[in-house]
Amino acid sequence: GSAEHWAQQLNLVQVSDTSVIEPVVDRILAQFPDKVTEYQSGKVGLLGFFVGQVMRETGGQANPEMVRSLVTSKLEA
Repeated sequence: GSAEHWAQQLNLVQVSDTSVIEPVVDRILAQFPDKVTEYQSGKVGLLGFFVGQVMRETGGQANPEMVRSLVTSKLEA
């Protein structure tokens, strides 16, 4: 089979669809309001925590750069 076929079979396809990733980001931020406040108070190292939580929830399939961008834009809104 093709590489794409095997990637799908082995669950290795990266998700880059914001309509899939954004609800996960929203859910993670809602789960950790105290950490959101800490981030917004200047503890920017927590960005990695949020990205890690989203990656864990998506089984590592979310595009990490897209996750980082979405998390940053929501935290700084």
